Amino acid sequence: MKLAKVIVVFCLLASTLLLLIFPKESFGVEIDRFEYFTTEDGLSQNTITSILCDSKGFLWIGTMNGLNKFDGYDFKILQKTIVQTGTLTNNRIVSIWEDKRQFIWFETYDGYYHYFNPITEEFSTLPKYTVNLEEKYSKITCFYQFNESEIWLGSSNSGVYRLVYENESGTYRQEQFLSRGQYSISNNNIRFIVADRDSNLYIGTRNGLTLLKKEDLDKGNFYFQHLYTGVSFTSAVANNQEVWFGTENSGLINYGLSTKTFFEFTTDNSILKSNHIDLLKTSSEGNILIGGNCLYIFKPDNRSWLSIPVDGNRIDKIFEDCKGLLWVTSGKYGVQQIDQYTGSSQHFDLIPKNYKYLSDKERPYFFEDSRKTLWICVHGVGLAQYQR
Repeated sequence: MKLAKVIVVFCLLASTLLLLIFPKESFGVEIDRFEYFTTEDGLSQNTITSILCDSKGFLWIGTMNGLNKFDGYDFKILQKTIVQTGTLTNNRIVSIWEDKRQFIWFETYDGYYHYFNPITEEFSTLPKYTVNLEEKYSKITCFYQFNESEIWLGSSNSGVYRLVYENESGTYRQEQFLSRGQYSISNNNIRFIVADRDSNLYIGTRNGLTLLKKEDLDKGNFYFQHLYTGVSFTSAVANNQEVWFGTENSGLINYGLSTKTFFEFTTDNSILKSNHIDLLKTSSEGNILIGGNCLYIFKPDNRSWLSIPVDGNRIDKIFEDCKGLLWVTSGKYGVQQIDQYTGSSQHFDLIPKNYKYLSDKERPYFFEDSRKTLWICVHGVGLAQYQR
């Protein structure tokens, strides 16, 4: 089986990796053949947690016990061992992705991020758990691809890491910034990293907002500006005109790129019913989606607001489908469909009542296929297909 010649669709059924193989010329017409792969075929473990097909056509398969690289013929297993250094810190793989330099990234269950150099085939791990206790007990909280050759990572206890690709060495040069030293950030607990349209960088922390202007970054002068000291930040999102920041107890903070001014939205001067903001996103229509105890929608075109109640206590996920409908989860069984244009909403149960005992929490994952069919995977209880 040559990966370049086929379309491969992955299904995770029970504890088996199932590959559905379609010839390119007949994709969507009929299934050419099924192939099952288990530990008997060389897979490291039968519980699959994540899969990536990289830009070279290799499959990276994360399991509960190791990472597998599949070339279409054989599996190469990458695992943590007691005697070997420079590998994974944990064999339970959470997620896999590829950056713009074709390095393969893995998150392991213990919160560490690892990147794999496709040329040298070496691993690097962040935080650097062997350096000191501060980094050993820290986790990566956010990944931000600043440009093609530069990545910024935030952590829970060890500040931020800047990775810059160097052509000479063929790998990333690493720099770390903490809340102490000559170039200090506001706090070592990082909640988000985001850049505006002018490539100014904003680092939200548990105690303050750190700003690094593009002209300073270009010169290698890391003169971090400290803003809103004492405010605990949670989330951020940027569009062409503004940057929005969510906080734990200070509402929303808006920064206008043209006016270069900050404005604060709280329960005292806006429709917010709580000053605690969990997440921020932009929709395909350019609306700002604000998750808290309600879903708030801000429409920049006419500066208007919508407030839509949700069934649970806190919004934890917002997914937008091809029709512009929002699918919101809030800790309660089921999913809420919201029309961002009118604010109308509808609740859908995903699990039949008799089967709810099988799942302590739904943990839904959303996926829209090439035919615009919406699928929702429900933890432990099956797969839902939305019939429009």
